[in-house]
Amino acid sequence: MVKAEGDISFIEPKIFRYAGKSDIPQLMFRYDKEHGYHVGCGIKSEESTEAFKLQKRIAKAWEICQQIFSGQRSYKYGKAVDEIMKNTGKSESPAKGIFKDMKAHEMIIQGLDEHWRINEKYEPV
Repeated sequence: MVKAEGDISFIEPKIFRYAGKSDIPQLMFRYDKEHGYHVGCGIKSEESTEAFKLQKRIAKAWEICQQIFSGQRSYKYGKAVDEIMKNTGKSESPAKGIFKDMKAHEMIIQGLDEHWRINEKYEPV
């Protein structure tokens, strides 16, 4: 079966005997305009899957969260985004995305004083 992720397509086994899905490498290929046909571009690895990328992004957000909010520090939204920017060297938009990940995965919680602080009950996956 041929599947695609963006410009890269890969072959995924559909029906196979005695082998697990992970036993068969997923060959990747893409269309090459210079040649006028598809060319191989490697084997799909676990690191290239969306689930792996998401897990890696969440782990990085948790690492940043611990650096910024450790020691019972708390910040209002704007100051928290500023701290993320300062800590990571990223601009405002990516910093807001990191904050959004922290909030969505309940790494941080908001108190009655409207300050965000680390969630002591959060357990990394």
